[in-house]
Amino acid sequence: MAKTRLALFRCDADQNIGMGHLMRCQAIAIGLKAQNWQTTIASSKATFDLIPSLNEKFNHCVVVPESDLSACNLDELIIGEYDLCVIDHYKISANYERLCRRWAKKIVVLDDLANREHDCDILVDTSFGRNASDYAGLMPSHTKALFGPSYAPLDTNFWKLRHTIERRLKSKPVKRILISFGGADTGQLTETAVKAVNATKTNISLDVVVPADFRNSADIEELCRVAAQDCSVHKGTDQMSALMAQTDISIGAAGVTAWERCSLGVPSIVVVAFDNQKFIAKALEDNSAALVVNEGSGDRTDAITEALNMLIANHELRLKMTKSAASLCDGLGTNRIISEIYEAPKTNDGKCVSIRRATEADLLSTFNWQSDPRTRKYFTNPNIPDFKEHQAWFTQSLRNPNRILTIVELEGQPSGVLRFDRKKVPTSTQESWYVSIYIDLDVASMGLGSAALKLGRRLLPNAILIAEVLDENIASRKVFEKNGYISDKGTYVSNPEQIE
Repeated sequence: MAKTRLALFRCDADQNIGMGHLMRCQAIAIGLKAQNWQTTIASSKATFDLIPSLNEKFNHCVVVPESDLSACNLDELIIGEYDLCVIDHYKISANYERLCRRWAKKIVVLDDLANREHDCDILVDTSFGRNASDYAGLMPSHTKALFGPSYAPLDTNFWKLRHTIERRLKSKPVKRILISFGGADTGQLTETAVKAVNATKTNISLDVVVPADFRNSADIEELCRVAAQDCSVHKGTDQMSALMAQTDISIGAAGVTAWERCSLGVPSIVVVAFDNQKFIAKALEDNSAALVVNEGSGDRTDAITEALNMLIANHELRLKMTKSAASLCDGLGTNRIISEIYEAPKTNDGKCVSIRRATEADLLSTFNWQSDPRTRKYFTNPNIPDFKEHQAWFTQSLRNPNRILTIVELEGQPSGVLRFDRKKVPTSTQESWYVSIYIDLDVASMGLGSAALKLGRRLLPNAILIAEVLDENIASRKVFEKNGYISDKGTYVSNPEQIE
């Protein structure tokens, strides 16, 4: 049986800073618990008052003083060593993190401000367009940086419902709108959004999500009671992914929920709730993934109503927004972060292997690899495509919610492709994916393919993976067999297993 590992999460939440920090940590914690980790959350009393159910999400809860910004107070509450410490807190920086090394073997920091020093092994910043230069001089040279919304740590239910994007790609009238500002609504943003929906005078169902102890609940419920629309208020719900999957338009802030909406391709109206959300809001707007309302602290009802009317009336705009949003974030960020927490698999000669989500910059490399006759002869379709054919296929693949296109890297250098395609099995609730792999033979290193398949299993730990390998492709057959795939008449199958 695998050794039980220990992880501690340091984050806070309240109605002033919102719940984004906590939600990110919670997503990672749930993923680790599924792999036999014991998790502890260390937060302020205000955090536990806001969300009393945290003891159901974490194995242990530790209350730290509000003034715990030097790690001294946390030190007094820690017993023994932890394999991992995850910190998501704007007021914590390198000095605090350095002290945590006395009891934590590895430190992961989640940040999106790039405005202070960190002492960590892994730094996660999910902001679109973020790069290493933003953190120049702010992190050690050994730190592994994970940038962009592909690493957004979301509840795994968003990934499981990603196939619902297909519904949005069909021309249908808007029937349902979702309003959710999470813990970011310190004013009347939710109330303003409900009024804006009412002002459209449309016969559209409305779902309004608020925290369990939302201070304006009574006002919201009264607004919904007299609304022309069919309106439901959901207090402290744990069904956000399901509500988001069934909605046609969403109104919310530019925090963690922005990436949740993107993962399901939901056309959105984003209202900037805090200054630190402006960076994400601009990225969403620049990439046609949302309409942004940013008019300071004044009444934004008219601006939201105008944006709503535009979206309701324009299916082509919604379609464009769905495709753009879904291409930014696929909902697998939690699994990607957890994969990085484990030791990187190595080739037989000791070189580190990693995988990352493919981007437009990989167009030419993938074309060259696919066109290599030494590799192409083992494809189901051995005909080499011309560049335009490959470009069309590649662009469609990046936007296809039923395909995961990843780049295999050897010591940080692109060296091949690991691809997953969803297998549709209507009678089964078990996820099944076809897996295929091809490596740049000019840089191939013994064990590279095997290491890549191990990372693929980490990416989809709960799925049945299926590979179809030609009889004459002896090398590939050996690689799949080495990774525990069972052969059945030329088809290789790997069932879910404990991640090591």
